[in-house]
Amino acid sequence: MAHAYVAKNNSQAWLTAIAGVLGFWLSATLLIDFTIMPSMYFSGMMNTPNFGAVGYTLFSIFNRIELLCGAVALSGGLWLWQSTVLDNKQKIEVGVSSALLLLIALCYTFILTPQMGGLSIDLNMMDSANVVNGGLENLQMHSTIVTDAPPGMNQMHVIYWVLESLKITLMATVLGTTYRRLVSAN
Repeated sequence: MAHAYVAKNNSQAWLTAIAGVLGFWLSATLLIDFTIMPSMYFSGMMNTPNFGAVGYTLFSIFNRIELLCGAVALSGGLWLWQSTVLDNKQKIEVGVSSALLLLIALCYTFILTPQMGGLSIDLNMMDSANVVNGGLENLQMHSTIVTDAPPGMNQMHVIYWVLESLKITLMATVLGTTYRRLVSAN
């Protein structure tokens, strides 16, 4: 009897943890995608030479947070998988969705963000006319105004938005399932 009570409380704790983490992750994602990045774009920051570095730094930090959220979601999903709190359909839904969420965060962190950051780097930071006799004379950094996205960046944005749409859908699915379970348990 005591074991069933502990298991039920642990399951409730995992349901609460998953719902809390996914609620935070979803709200942070929506804030970045629909508030911060558009305001940076419309304020003209994209036309500055360091926009790529700022974007890389912002997403690099956020990707680490996403990895933590994905790990908590997967850990909770695996706990719920072995518990009796969810039915079989819900176990598959939560388990697969939480695994895919972590996989998407891994793709962002180790593939997409570094590739997009690499595409946005200005490799001509030093004007070659300033290099004379093997030394640097009158070294001046020049600023280039970005008018077009580098080749390949548009394809990366399409991949990003497809993954982002999938991530938001998966988060809503798991959040809905855990929330319904929490409400029905109380």
